[in-house]
Amino acid sequence: MLATLLHEAAHALAHVRGIKDSSRQGRWHNAKFKALSEELGI
Repeated sequence: MLATLLHEAAHALAHVRGIKDSSRQGRWHNAKFKALSEELGI
């Protein structure tokens, strides 16, 4: 459950910062999402 919350927190952080964190179709995470996830300790 914690992993899911951190995953969603990374998406929220991207949204607040105005960062596109997924592919054009929104199906895959990109390197920016990876960096945000690492920032949160995932």
